[in-house]
Amino acid sequence: MIESHPLDFLSMSTTRTLDWKTIQVSTHGHDQVVNANFMMPKWKVFTKRGLKHRDNVRINAGKTYSFPELKGPGIITNIWLTFMPFHVTKLARYGSAWEARKLLRIQIFFDGKNKPSVDVPIGDFFGVGFGQYKEFKSKYLEMISGGYTCRFPMPFRKRARIAIKNTSRLRDCSAFYGAVTCRQLEKDLQDPPLHFHAAYREAYPTKEEIPYKVLKVDGTGFYAGMILNQQNTKRGDGFRFLEGNTKFYVDAEKNPSIEYTGTEDLFQGAWYYVHGEFSAPFSGLTVRSLPSCGIIRTFLLSRFLKNKASQYRFHEQDAIPFKKSLLVFSHHGEFDEIITNQSSVAYFYAQKSPKLDMSPLEKGDFTDEYYDGIERHAPS
Repeated sequence: MIESHPLDFLSMSTTRTLDWKTIQVSTHGHDQVVNANFMMPKWKVFTKRGLKHRDNVRINAGKTYSFPELKGPGIITNIWLTFMPFHVTKLARYGSAWEARKLLRIQIFFDGKNKPSVDVPIGDFFGVGFGQYKEFKSKYLEMISGGYTCRFPMPFRKRARIAIKNTSRLRDCSAFYGAVTCRQLEKDLQDPPLHFHAAYREAYPTKEEIPYKVLKVDGTGFYAGMILNQQNTKRGDGFRFLEGNTKFYVDAEKNPSIEYTGTEDLFQGAWYYVHGEFSAPFSGLTVRSLPSCGIIRTFLLSRFLKNKASQYRFHEQDAIPFKKSLLVFSHHGEFDEIITNQSSVAYFYAQKSPKLDMSPLEKGDFTDEYYDGIERHAPS
């Protein structure tokens, strides 16, 4: 059963009578002797005493750190983390340490499943593409003052585990900090939980006349939002990749039941994001070339750059349910004529084990009237 407001798990009857307990697992521990350093010179006295304390963990290249397992039934309500850049010298300019945000991946496992429901680069999962760190606030994701926060509710019945995998072959993450907060319920969930999923895709580059696929999933659930990152592969195309529409095909329908009139329209902006970057509770633009130019300067200057945009959109009151399948794709240019580098994260909830198709789209995968018209009028 899909709730009328699916993201509002916290208002379920099991949580209204306070028959739950808030618990937390974190990187904190008491298994390492305190080391005094130039930042904490007064710790010498504690080092001499052999006092043990730990706030962070080291994740070496190719290794994975797992938070302590959470016991169900419960609902993960908050994930917070931060970490040292792979190059310590970059700490002073934290926003440039893209390696860690791309090579560290967050993985989330629910109810004993071996395959993670989430396996996404950390930077993208928390709302910003291109390995960048940009301050923004929304209802479900945030990057604020060096921290990363996720507030998507994640229900589970038996157990849940969150892991951080360092996919770098050479570089260690010297200090990773994190805390996961959970509502541990005294009573079992009334219905089998809709597990949270985040599907990451990338296309470097996209194909001409082939849309970029954000999500293709078979199963039952609802779509909750996306992060979409786009960048031109050559100068001269301006922001024309934003002319492409985004389409949602629910339960194998022939024509999309939802279609926005341009990429920035889906993310609640307009005119190539004429007033630049913004963050709102359910939509935002975290990265844009020429971040604060007006419409005239945007059109004049954008042709000299390989323009890029990182944008987010969450669906709460307008969540999109599906009973059999969901296909979401975005055009890059009105007719997919603008070749771009793109990546995305699609957030959705699903029952049981949904089947994801992460392969690129081919022309036979979509048959709406828009492309039927192109086929009919194509030169022989």
